[in-house]
Amino acid sequence: MHNNLKSYVISLSSLTICYACNSYDFEDDYNPINPYYTADSEGQERDFSNDSILIVAHWNIGHFSQGKSSDTRITVQDTDSLKELYLDIIKKVNPDVFGICEYNPTFNTNGDNAAQLLFSSFPYSYIGKKYEYNCNSIFSHLPLYNCTQYKFPERVQTRYFSVADFQLKGNTVKFVETHLDFNQGAKGQECRLSQMKELTDAFKDYPYVIICADYNSRQREEFDVFLNAGFTLATDGLPNAGAINSDYSEIMIDNIIVKGFQVKETIVYPHSTLSDHDLLSCCLKITE
Repeated sequence: MHNNLKSYVISLSSLTICYACNSYDFEDDYNPINPYYTADSEGQERDFSNDSILIVAHWNIGHFSQGKSSDTRITVQDTDSLKELYLDIIKKVNPDVFGICEYNPTFNTNGDNAAQLLFSSFPYSYIGKKYEYNCNSIFSHLPLYNCTQYKFPERVQTRYFSVADFQLKGNTVKFVETHLDFNQGAKGQECRLSQMKELTDAFKDYPYVIICADYNSRQREEFDVFLNAGFTLATDGLPNAGAINSDYSEIMIDNIIVKGFQVKETIVYPHSTLSDHDLLSCCLKITE
């Protein structure tokens, strides 16, 4: 492994949406099978039928441009070396479900498919629509269904969340990947707070929810809307991390926020050569 793939760890020992038909982009014909999936050496998928533990990861991957562009900047010449760096960290984290924002369907300037090059180990995927700087996608070892995306009513950029269901111990889990507004213009913060409230309202009646996001928030108190709704922040207590080379000093702007799970461990994987954001992963145990 590369030296800059160090990690910070903290142990935390105690710790059907009512869709509006005119708001949600239903994709009833969406096939969540990853067409680029390559079976592991045993030739079979993982068996989660009796598992209560889940490894979840979230990464603002920065469009394969370190967040400097809304499209990839990886050249054909750099493809092989950078592909290996991305695969190294994905294999190290080895998540069961992986949410990615600022995803780019193409990995390099030649148009090579990112899912094929980086995420062929995941049998299931939901690739969200790309709107300039926004593309929220999910890769999973558990079968996904009810794949849907929803545009926030109040937004500066074209902000939306991707949501997919999976089963764990006979329970339906709602998995969300999203990217909220920053302080753009006069209404950036106002839109972000509205988007947080939209998320808690959308999932308030569901017992098992995982919301992965770049929340773009500077203030810890903005997350009270989640805490007051019964959610847990996976990064509470971690040293500052999140957006690299930024002035965020109080909290992490990327987070995995859960309901119906105990957060057993959270890990931050800094890798500034690949993205301007750190990768987060956490070990979750479902509560029954």
